[in-house]
Amino acid sequence: YYLLLVKVCKLTGDNMIGLILALALVGFIVYLIVTFIPMPDPFKKIIYVIVAVVLILYIMRVFGIADIPIPQLR
Repeated sequence: YYLLLVKVCKLTGDNMIGLILALALVGFIVYLIVTFIPMPDPFKKIIYVIVAVVLILYIMRVFGIADIPIPQLR
């Protein structure tokens, strides 16, 4: 999700609009996964926690609170 968020913000140019679009996109993807893929409740909670942690780290990086390195894929 993190790399997807970074690409969305780079496409829009303005960080606030990109941030809002990225949050909406991730929220929609999580909604689709949780709604349409049958899974037990503990797995849904794990997905929510992982997405929340990634989004918090992403928001901290966008606002310059923390300098979190992005792993480079080759």
